[in-house]
Amino acid sequence: MNIFEPNENAKEEWLRLIGASGHQEALAVEWNPDTLKKIGMGVLSLGSKTQCLPAAMQQVADVEARLSQLRNDLGISRNAPADVLPRVLVVTEVEGRLLAPGRWIPDLLDRAACFDPVHASSRESFWLSERDLAAARLDHLIVLRGKRPTLKEVSFHESQIPDKWVSSGPSVFDAIFETASLIFGYPSSP
Repeated sequence: MNIFEPNENAKEEWLRLIGASGHQEALAVEWNPDTLKKIGMGVLSLGSKTQCLPAAMQQVADVEARLSQLRNDLGISRNAPADVLPRVLVVTEVEGRLLAPGRWIPDLLDRAACFDPVHASSRESFWLSERDLAAARLDHLIVLRGKRPTLKEVSFHESQIPDKWVSSGPSVFDAIFETASLIFGYPSSP
């Protein structure tokens, strides 16, 4: 089950943002990232193919600066060990079952100074039972869509921007700031 946004929509959003909308050269750029790093590399590739590399580089740099500032503000370095970070998982309900989406979502949690124990060894999406969730020893559970599982001693949060979590467009980074807001009380707007 693919809950992620169609790739061409996200690519078009990036093209508009870097001022390259309508460029035929962009059609040759494959857009199928599975990590945040590959989203950034894809943006740079789009910029290079469309002669908009300076704008693409600026977009990537701006995102990185915001993310660095977030970590600085939280006082949690990028190399903080997993055992000192809050254990957080993102789930969504699909056809009555719980899905822990993979792809770049573990990266989003990592950039928000959280640890995703379910995706520690694989970025695949996983179907989960409530028993699986209990075994993960979560501190926080972010629900994109659907009902909350009945877990004790877990802080539940409902995402207000569920579509941004599963988009590889520019708004994907908003999910990092939503996480920091939900988990740490960080201001969600820059």
